[in-house]
Amino acid sequence: MLKKLISIIFIVFLLASQVFAGGDRRKGTSGAHELRIPIGSRGTSLGGSIVADVQGLESIYWNPAGASSIRGAEAMFSYLDYIADMSLSFAAVGANVPGIGTISVSARILSIGDIIVTTEEAPMGTGEIMNPNFVTLGITYSRQMTDRVFFGTSLNLICLLYTSPSPRDLSTSRMPSSA
Repeated sequence: MLKKLISIIFIVFLLASQVFAGGDRRKGTSGAHELRIPIGSRGTSLGGSIVADVQGLESIYWNPAGASSIRGAEAMFSYLDYIADMSLSFAAVGANVPGIGTISVSARILSIGDIIVTTEEAPMGTGEIMNPNFVTLGITYSRQMTDRVFFGTSLNLICLLYTSPSPRDLSTSRMPSSA
């Protein structure tokens, strides 16, 4: 019994040490920061304290287990004007499948807006403008295990799409004259 307890404690400490992997030299190298932008006005206005009591499709962001509260089918659409001319569009559809659980699909598009293309040779701009968009497609599964235990998980596919329209003259903002 004691040997088993010591083995369990050893495994827990071994797994907990993996949490701190990376070190100081890797600071600032994480990705997918667009996933941290909150979805839904209720959770945002409560400052994230909704995480233990969220229900419906808004829970896809806050706590996927909360999607198991959906009875029948549900849809959610959200649009957010974010800082620095960025915008976030969100759409989700979920349905409770009897005997299986709740299955939801979602799409999130973060539009960064127009960015002036610069290079080492042209630090003030090349005359081109690009428009990057982060597209996140997700699928969420959740299930109520008992009257007090809920389970939920999400899987997200993240893509970066950008368009580079034809070059524009950035030196003037006036309309061309028709002389």
